[in-house]
This record gives sequence, C-alpha cells and structure tokens, in this order.
Amino acid sequence: MAGPAANLLLAVVLYWLIGMMGSNDLKPVVGSVTPDSIAEQSGFKPGDQLLSVDDRPIRGWSDQRLYLLDRAAASAELLFVVDRPSLGSRTLLVSLDQARQGFFNPAVLSGVIGITPALPIPEATVAGLVKGGPADRAGVIEGDRILAIDGVSVADWADLVGKIASGSSRELNLSLDRDGTRVSIPVVADFQTVSGKRVRRIGIFGQAELDLSEHITRVRYGPLDAAMRGLETTWLMSSLTVRLFGKMLTGSASREHLSGPVSIARYAGQSASLGLTQFLAFLAVLSISLGIINLLPIPVLDGGHLVYFAVEGLLGRPLPEKVMWLGQQFGIVFILLLMGLAFYNDFLSLLS
Repeated sequence: MAGPAANLLLAVVLYWLIGMMGSNDLKPVVGSVTPDSIAEQSGFKPGDQLLSVDDRPIRGWSDQRLYLLDRAAASAELLFVVDRPSLGSRTLLVSLDQARQGFFNPAVLSGVIGITPALPIPEATVAGLVKGGPADRAGVIEGDRILAIDGVSVADWADLVGKIASGSSRELNLSLDRDGTRVSIPVVADFQTVSGKRVRRIGIFGQAELDLSEHITRVRYGPLDAAMRGLETTWLMSSLTVRLFGKMLTGSASREHLSGPVSIARYAGQSASLGLTQFLAFLAVLSISLGIINLLPIPVLDGGHLVYFAVEGLLGRPLPEKVMWLGQQFGIVFILLLMGLAFYNDFLSLLS
C-alpha cells in the first residue's frame, strides 16, 4: 500500500504548490449562452458573473471545474449564484439530469451546461489572406474592414464568419471600409466540406492575437486554503479516475482515454510548454492515475494483495498455492492486455 499512498500524497503536495503559486484564469463572466442549452433553460444571461456554485466560491472560470465534472458525472443539481449587471445577485438552479453524455468533458460550463466565458470580440477586419484565394483574387487587402455582406451589416468577426459560412450562393458582395473610403467588391467563394457540412469560404484571416488582459484574473490561495484544496482536488480527481476506468470496463466510455508512454510523453511536453503550474498539474494527474491503477483488485498489484488478505481473513487460513498461482497468471495477462491497449491507442494517435 506504500506505493499508492505515496502517489496520492505526491498529488496532494503538487496541488498544494499549484494553489500557492497561483495561475491565470479567465474571469468567471458569461460571454454567451448556447441556444436551447441547460444554461438557457436555467436562466443564465450574457454578462452574468459567476459568484459561487453550491456555496463554493468561483474565483476563475475553471476554478471549480473538477467539482462540476464530478456533479455532471452524477447527473446532480447545481445551485449557482450570479451577479447580474444592474440587477444584483440571482440564484439559478441547474439540473444535469440530461448531462450524462458530457461525462468526462472537462469543459463542463461550455460543453455540458452551455455558457462560454466573456472574451474580446475582434472587429471584422482582414488581418491576412490565403494567397490565391477568393478574397485575394477579388482584390481584398489586409486592413480592410468588412461592413456588410450582400447588404446585410456585419457586427464583428464572429458575425462575419457565420454569415460567410452559412451562405449558399457562390457569389457575394463585400462592402468594405478601406482607409476611410467605402469600397464594394464582388467575391466568388469556394465551398469546402467540414464535418459533413458544405461550408462557404473566401480565404481571409482575422486578428490572431487579442488583448486578454481585461478578461484575466490571478487565482492564488494561502498555505492552509491551498492544502485543503490540494486534498479536495486529489479526492475529486481520484473519484473521477475510478469512475472513468469503470465506465471503460463496462463499455460506456471510450477506451481511447487509456494512454501509453508515447501519449504521456506528448502530454508532458505540451503541459511543460504551457508553464510550470500546468506541468505540475499533469504530474499530479499522472501520479493519481498510477496510484488508482495500483489499487485495482488484480493479482500482482497492491489491490490484488488486499483482496488476498481479505479472503484469507474471511477463511481463517491461507489460500492454496494453486489458487495464488492462477491469480498471478490472470493478473499478468490482464496487465499485458492493458498495456497492449495503451500502446494501440498510442499507435492510433500517432497515425491521426
């Protein structure tokens, strides 16, 4: 049991360090509400600031992500308190009865509930063009601000993308603001198939980098609060890992969640490139996963030894050597199959 205990303790320490170091997060302000979503049914509005969920303070957009993921997996109800501009605080009840399809979707707020964070919306200004693309051929240049498409005004870049993609006609007319002069340019668009849908494209790019400074907050905890959060985060992550593994065994969750050394190395590199806190978080998740796997009731693992001890305690005598030997063989075969599946998933990920 020393191995799994050390794994879980390491995770607690890592999460404690992360809490004290602090990390940048998006402010918990709703930018948009997905139509016909759980959020819309619950009464969320753009501009709502998330204050708490089930009396747990929300200090950043992803602050309570694991708790929300745990509740979504249990199809529970959530009680949000939001601050609505000019109207004050509001309490919103969110029912996750229909959210099982979102199990282990880390983006619970956007992917399951249906709210996205407030982010800066770029203007419909052309920052780049596909060389030889429809817009380039038509004479659109960098810096042009698109005012309207076929006489329909464009509010921002997101609105522009939607209007272009959803159109069915190959020909469209762009009304542009070019250095203060209004210009009208006809464009012959291309069509591409994206996720089985026919989408119109004209080959333009928007602003790549946006100023997020007004939408970012620093989330940091004191030593005691960070320690409590480390314990809670380790518990929630352990619980979710056990649930996910159980669902993989029963076939109700994809076995693609099981990763081998190649994927682990790739994730390690990606997390390290994002900063120290992300890398420490990755190490914590990896440590928890190893600890949970070692506790599985499989012979040759610590969990298997616990099963042997429990059975011997009930029988009042040691198990026959043949039974022990058969158990060991089963355990070895199971571990080999598990490793084979992990390597197979790695191979598929490399191909994709």
